[in-house]
Amino acid sequence: MTKRNMSLILPLALCASLACSKDKKKVEKPDTTDTGASVDEKKPTTTTDNTDKTEVVDGDLRDAILALRRVHFPYDSSTLVPASREALADAASKLTKHPDVAIFVQGHSDARGTTEYNVALGDRRGQIVADYLARAGIGVDRLKVVSYGEEKPLETTGAANALAKNRRVDFKLMRGEIKLVIEEGTTVDDSGTPITP
Repeated sequence: MTKRNMSLILPLALCASLACSKDKKKVEKPDTTDTGASVDEKKPTTTTDNTDKTEVVDGDLRDAILALRRVHFPYDSSTLVPASREALADAASKLTKHPDVAIFVQGHSDARGTTEYNVALGDRRGQIVADYLARAGIGVDRLKVVSYGEEKPLETTGAANALAKNRRVDFKLMRGEIKLVIEEGTTVDDSGTPITP
């Protein structure tokens, strides 16, 4: 290379070096506006903590719970006693709040009587409960009556309290995104008088 070429290259290299360092300084220097805020301060902040805005749910999804009481009957009867009507009024109110829920209405009897008679009695008990709920505004398409008669006892002894617990209507979830809980209702003796615990 000639001296002349070298003398041209050196100033160009020096100029390029200075230009690059000026650009670097520009990038590193925060851009300010009239308010004096830097570019970083103007950027919208994103946060992963949404606790102030929405509830954070950890773990399993929370289940909605629907608690219904068993409906109990006197011996050889499908007549609703006052405590049973109270339980059904409460059930109708709760079912109204959950229109997507449908239930099986399961009729049961104690072990006295023939199997056929007890299946028919369980059916009458289930039907009287379904009718009550339907009159209270629960659609009949949400209620399906099933009778088990004496086949699914809660208590297997022949004691009066065991027989009273078995004369009942239970509920089982047919459809709906909910957890159905069955609570014990008021049991009644053979004549329909409430049994105190």
